[in-house]
Amino acid sequence: MRFVEYGNPKLPTIMLVHDIGLSYWAYADIKEELAKEYHVVLPILDGIDEEFQSIEDEANKIMMFIHNKCDGHVYALGGLAFGAKIVLEVLSKNSNIASYAIIESVDLYPTKGLSSLAPKVALSISNLTKYRWFTSRQAAATGLPKELNTRYHETLKSISSISFEHYIEEEYKFTLPPTLKNTSARTLIIFGEKEPHNTRLSARLINETIPYSQMYQILGMTHGQFSLQYPHHYVRLLKRLFRN
Repeated sequence: MRFVEYGNPKLPTIMLVHDIGLSYWAYADIKEELAKEYHVVLPILDGIDEEFQSIEDEANKIMMFIHNKCDGHVYALGGLAFGAKIVLEVLSKNSNIASYAIIESVDLYPTKGLSSLAPKVALSISNLTKYRWFTSRQAAATGLPKELNTRYHETLKSISSISFEHYIEEEYKFTLPPTLKNTSARTLIIFGEKEPHNTRLSARLINETIPYSQMYQILGMTHGQFSLQYPHHYVRLLKRLFRN
């Protein structure tokens, strides 16, 4: 896992974890605004440079970075979709690692039974990523603006079928760790009005689990659309969270 840093390292650190198929570039506009006042760290999840193994493995690497480079604590830790699951894992492993947390568009209720098909599905996805019609369709489902479709296409086709297989397995087996209830992070749980019902149920479950948390519905929005297409509004919401 690589970490891309922006801003002054002496300022409070905000770390944002991207979704599958994305990378640090998905947060380009957000980091430009935040880096004026914060030290911004964007991890690049395994699957591109190295094979992805598990959510726990990614969480451990993030925790190691925070321990070594941030004195064991960040001001805020956020994640989108799959990246949000990694953030939840981190929060469950270290209750005081972040003052604030942002969880966006996470689904804790994926369709049952599909995990057993992970090898076949992963191979199929890996073969399809070379076609732009496929990656463009996936980009739209992810919430990306069209101008990032090329970056998405290049990133997605660089991921191996083994990493896709592990992504799928981890996506379906992840459950909220019992120790998540111990986190002291003041947590904002974001979901779009037009997202699947499972996302709303997931937000409610996280809200019931984390003591200092609140749900925030974005009217008219679909999966991932808020942070990826409306970065200025996303930053404004984060700053409002920090003020409160």
